[in-house]
Amino acid sequence: MLSVLLLAAIVVGCTAPAATDPYVLTSNSLDAGWHRVQLELSLRADVEDRTVAIERGDIRLAFDAEAGTGSFSLSVAPAALGLGPDEVVSLGLPGDRLELDVLFDGEAVFARSPLAAHFLPMLLAQFGDVPAEDYSGWLRLGTKQEFEVLAALASMGSPQPDFVTPELEELAALGPAELQQLLADYGVALSFVGVEHREGVEASHLRFLFDTASVAQNQFLPGLDPRQLGEMAAAEVRLTTDAWLHPTTNRPVELSFEMTSSDPALPELSLSLYVGEPDASVTFAAPDSYVDVPVLTIIQQFMGSFVSGDFGP
Repeated sequence: MLSVLLLAAIVVGCTAPAATDPYVLTSNSLDAGWHRVQLELSLRADVEDRTVAIERGDIRLAFDAEAGTGSFSLSVAPAALGLGPDEVVSLGLPGDRLELDVLFDGEAVFARSPLAAHFLPMLLAQFGDVPAEDYSGWLRLGTKQEFEVLAALASMGSPQPDFVTPELEELAALGPAELQQLLADYGVALSFVGVEHREGVEASHLRFLFDTASVAQNQFLPGLDPRQLGEMAAAEVRLTTDAWLHPTTNRPVELSFEMTSSDPALPELSLSLYVGEPDASVTFAAPDSYVDVPVLTIIQQFMGSFVSGDFGP
C-alpha cells in the first residue's frame, strides 16, 4: 500500500504545469531533476482516544543526491506524539522535547540526541564495561561499509517481494495513455484540480485517488494481502494524494496524503510534505569531534545474546 502511495508521489512530484491534462503533465516532465532537496513534514493522526500532531519543521529531511549525503532532524514535544505527563515519566524521557539529529557525510553515519546520553550507557552495560565518554554530543554509529554489512545481515532469510515498483526511468518511457493505464491498474485515478497559490507561487494542483475496492478485486498487486485489501474496501478506506507543482521548475512545492474511513477503529491520517532547497543551516559535513559507538558490534553481540538467552553484562 505504501509503495503505491510513494509511486503516486514520485510521479506527481516530477510533473510540469504546462497543461491541464494530468497524464500529459506527468508524462512530459518525469525528467525533471532535483539533486539537493529538503522535506519538512507535518502530520496529524487521530487513533481512537489519542492524537498525534506534528507541526511543520519538527521533522526535517535533507539530502544531496549527487554527493550521496543526507541529514535528518527531529524535535517534537512528547505531547505532540500523544504522550501524557505520566507516560513521559514512566518512559524516563529527558527534557521537554524529543530531539534527534542524524547525518550521513557519504562515508559514515553520525547521530546526536539527549536520549543517547540517557539510554546508551544502560545499553552498553549489557555487553560489558561502559567507556567513560560524553554521549551527549555527536556519535559515529558506523561507516558506510559497516551499514552495508548490517543491511545484508538483516535481509538474510527475508522473502523477496513479488512486486517491484517501476523505476523512474521506466515511467519516463511511458506515454500519457500508457501511464494512465498503469495507474489504473494500481487502482489510482489522476485529475487536474486547478492552479492555486502555494508556497509563494501559483502552483498546479494534481490529485491521486486510490480506489481500494478496485484493487481488492484484481491481482495486479500480488504483493498486497487480498484479505487486508478486502477489509479496507469494506471499511470504505479512502486514500488521496495531492501535489502542488512549481510553475517554472516543474518540481513539487507541497505533497499531501490523507486517509479516511467509515471504521472508527482505523486512524484518520493527514500528512503534508513541504519541498524545497536545503536551508543555509543544513550541513552534510562530518562533525569536528565525535565518539565512536560500534553499532554493528553491539547488534552482533545482541543477536548472540538473544540466541543464547543471556542478556546480562
